[in-house]
Amino acid sequence: MPDDPDRRATRWILTASALFFATLGGAMLFAPVEVASAFGWTAGEAVGSLAAGGLLSLAVLDFTARGAIHGGIYGRPIVLANLVFVLTAGLALLRAQLATAPAEPLGWLLVGGLALHGVAFGLMLVGRLGGPGRG
Repeated sequence: MPDDPDRRATRWILTASALFFATLGGAMLFAPVEVASAFGWTAGEAVGSLAAGGLLSLAVLDFTARGAIHGGIYGRPIVLANLVFVLTAGLALLRAQLATAPAEPLGWLLVGGLALHGVAFGLMLVGRLGGPGRG
């Protein structure tokens, strides 16, 4: 079933997610203080490098799992890992954006990207996107 539209959508979401996480993770790995200041955050080098490790791990997970079925009960651990990350990161960054006056526009872009990923992974979790289990 390689031509199944839901499988293509899942593959596209996981590929986009891998690129999103790898880009941000790579930047934070090599320039954590500079990336944090560009987003208006006050994170130290150790915190930025730790975040980079998590982002790069999710990027590898998503890239290697993009050909599998992820709807319904299939691929649930991968979908749950991504959903938990984007929800916690999105809410934490939303709180940081709301606490910063004036908030950096680049930070809102990141919060928006995490929100879109959250919707996509939420739909995959309940089986509305990604293969068997749709209903």
